[in-house]
Amino acid sequence: MQINCRFQYFRNLRLYDKVNIEFISPQTLTAYYKKNTFPIAVQHSYQESAAKLANYLINRQL
Repeated sequence: MQINCRFQYFRNLRLYDKVNIEFISPQTLTAYYKKNTFPIAVQHSYQESAAKLANYLINRQL
């Protein structure tokens, strides 16, 4: 049931054409942080993945 709901969620995101949606794989982030440092100190471990993604997206645009 959970897999089916997740599939429908991603399918609906792809059909929504008013916003550009891009999926970033965990492998992309791993490769990026092998070459670059992570300059942000997070307070809790559950914040780390979101902070890494945000940092990657910001620095990719520079």
